[in-house]
Amino acid sequence: MKLRLVLGLAAVVAGAVAVASAATDGTASIKFSTKASHAPTALTVNGTFAPGADGQQRILNVITLVLPTGTKLNGKAVALCPGDGGTAADDPGGAEHACPPGSKVGSGTAHVLLGDADTTFDITAWNQATGPMLQLSVNGTPAYTTDAEIKGNRIVYALPLADQIQAKTKSFMVMFDKVGTKAKPYLRTPSSCPKGRWKGGLEANISGGGTISLPASTACKKTH
Repeated sequence: MKLRLVLGLAAVVAGAVAVASAATDGTASIKFSTKASHAPTALTVNGTFAPGADGQQRILNVITLVLPTGTKLNGKAVALCPGDGGTAADDPGGAEHACPPGSKVGSGTAHVLLGDADTTFDITAWNQATGPMLQLSVNGTPAYTTDAEIKGNRIVYALPLADQIQAKTKSFMVMFDKVGTKAKPYLRTPSSCPKGRWKGGLEANISGGGTISLPASTACKKTH
């Protein structure tokens, strides 16, 4: 994975966001655009990360989306962005130039502390062979990209640059759009809902050791 840092990130200040109590690791939510089983859908995963025991926000160098078991992601349903995250990072125009428009599959935001500055990264997601690559930008300028690694029902994003620039993540949200066609969608909900809820959430690795697990669930139409 190749990452591209934009100069002057620490000077970009965004509005502060609320964090969860330090007594917990934070909170997460997960939501499909439909409660129907085995249906085309959009998906939003959202998390707020609490400070550590020392009261300081933590550096997260891996963030993992935990999708409800049985969620189907079909990268062949939409256009493919060629190459990998490095290809987009090496392009002066970023993913918007390196990837066909039809390969854009989502968006989001990440709120981090760079020094004492609250900074907002805008996220776009692009369909690549390994999964939905994320590009993070500041004020419309691409900052860096991270490739997706799909492990079962988990989409893993490594963020080694967070260690290099001491970026402390306060919150993270990504929404995958309802794209593709009804017969061949990019995302489908799980094929069953035996207990009336689908379970997922967020996980993260903390720089220096330790992990965070933020479970979440969303209602679905109960099936037998």
